[in-house]
Amino acid sequence: MCQELPIDIHLEEICSKVLNTQTLFLKASPGSGKTTRLPPALLCHFSQKIIVLEPRRLAAKFAANRVAFELKTQIGEVVGYAFRFENKQGPETRLSFYTEGTFLRLLHSNPELKGIDVVILDEFHERHKETDVAWALLRKLQQTKRPDLKLVVMSATLDKKLFSDKFDFFEVETPIFPLETHYLEHSPVALNSSLEKKVYDALWKALDYDGDVLIFLPGMRDILKVKESITPLCSENNLHLFILHGDLSNEEQALVMQEGKRRKVILSTNIAESSLTIPGVRIVIDSGLFRESSFSPWTGLSHLETKRTSKASAIQRAGRAARTGAGHVFRLFSKHEFAERVEFEKPEIIRADLCETLLLLYSLGEDHVHSLPWTELPPEKSLESSQKLLKQLGAIAEDHLTEIGKSMSRFPLHPRLSRLLVEATFYSETKVKKMIQFISSLEEDTFLRKRLSDQLHTVMRNQEKKYFKNDLPIECLLLKGFVDRIGILKESKQKEILLCNGELLRLGRDLQNEVDPNHPLVIVIEVSPSREVTRLVPIEEEWLYEIEPFPIEEGIEPYWDEQKSELYLREELRIGQILLSEQKRSYKGEEVSLLLKEKIKVVLNQACEKLLREIHLKGRYQRLIHMGLMLNKK
Repeated sequence: MCQELPIDIHLEEICSKVLNTQTLFLKASPGSGKTTRLPPALLCHFSQKIIVLEPRRLAAKFAANRVAFELKTQIGEVVGYAFRFENKQGPETRLSFYTEGTFLRLLHSNPELKGIDVVILDEFHERHKETDVAWALLRKLQQTKRPDLKLVVMSATLDKKLFSDKFDFFEVETPIFPLETHYLEHSPVALNSSLEKKVYDALWKALDYDGDVLIFLPGMRDILKVKESITPLCSENNLHLFILHGDLSNEEQALVMQEGKRRKVILSTNIAESSLTIPGVRIVIDSGLFRESSFSPWTGLSHLETKRTSKASAIQRAGRAARTGAGHVFRLFSKHEFAERVEFEKPEIIRADLCETLLLLYSLGEDHVHSLPWTELPPEKSLESSQKLLKQLGAIAEDHLTEIGKSMSRFPLHPRLSRLLVEATFYSETKVKKMIQFISSLEEDTFLRKRLSDQLHTVMRNQEKKYFKNDLPIECLLLKGFVDRIGILKESKQKEILLCNGELLRLGRDLQNEVDPNHPLVIVIEVSPSREVTRLVPIEEEWLYEIEPFPIEEGIEPYWDEQKSELYLREELRIGQILLSEQKRSYKGEEVSLLLKEKIKVVLNQACEKLLREIHLKGRYQRLIHMGLMLNKK
């Protein structure tokens, strides 16, 4: 018999509300049972499939296994799950747990979600990029082709201000058990100790209290260091030590989740912060840190940075200790530091690179991004820069996906990398493997290397090209993904590099003796916070003529030679702000006249647009400038 959970007495009422409304927001305390009890309860009221979206693979896997266990069925029968590299579903599966990213890929093959009655967005408060995109696409689907589609949004912490005036809300309040908070002493000695020592000391104190111990750490590297540090203490006190990670086997999952006579110590990242309820945990040790994915505008890749958690996150973690009874939380930071923390983390869509997101939306036919019913509209600057890069990579033209873009959208990677893999069909496998090794070394990311290698095998298997560019080096291949990072060495004491976008950077000291002035064109790969180039790749000008879309522009400029006091026309070849070559020639009078008229129009347009942006003009003045712009264009 399954343990009764706080949500059970509300299930009938919640199911009734789901049936009678299009979108329902469910706010329920951690440990109430919303993830594992509501989805199977809805199966009785709908004939087609129900999908639950989880922010992480481990949460999807745990929840699916738990529901299958409670329904006394095998995973892959009535209940299943799906995420990258793993799919446990069968023809009879009616309840599936997906990661948000995998669900977005599902929309490629089933854009109208035929055969699906309900989609549940779990742990909505985490607001990953994929969360907001899924919400926007599902809401549009409801407003157009699928008004019958039901949405349920679930979280322990929902911002009513964003939704309460538009959607139905249902709240489930659960009893709050006593929770004692232990802070780190506000002293230099305590605060400056290593993370391993802080955890060891907290665990030693925690042994005075009953219950299993859940320790939150920022990343796997920290977990392994802490494990080595506390293993002797665990052995001395007969504690069973576990690491909670996304690749746990079913047997390991069972051991973590079951309560036994032997006390458990579980080392975890923030994957255990929400979605998962681990029985027996009455003590939490919180490092107060997490690893956040941050976008590098130079490599075009995401990298992880260790940051302090918000107050909301710290409260969520602490709540893990008081789900079934009185608990204790040991915070490895001071009370003063907690008071200074931000209330909530910013939604990822506000701070992250949107290039991959935009490519996904274009591939789904959503080329009017602004018209989607977003929770919060992505920043205009981020959308513009992402769209510009997709055009430079050849993925879109005139706001529509190109053939190259269609090929790129098949890879679950950043568009820079997917562009490289599309181009890889022209190269030998040996050369492409070298490229993958180079890209992976930028972030020392073994998981990225695995993903690239897996995708490479797919590319090579489906390769249908009749010729290879084996005579070209891998630098030419890299150029296809970093076309916006072309730069040229400038002759100066500081050894500066001019980028094609007009930005001027200093060459890092370590590179100053390695660059060849006779080969001034480079791809800038990495730049330090002080705006120094720390990694680059030399390229040849002839390779630029291999890029699609063609990046080189031809132009004619009037040129006044002060020494000869004569006017010439200068024919130029440029890539952005980089002058590749120029040639002077004499002019015809009408040529200069036309050029000067064009220059005047450009200057007037820029001046008027600047006024409209920078000055808040009222009524007639704004209309006057608009009229001026229109006349100028004519």
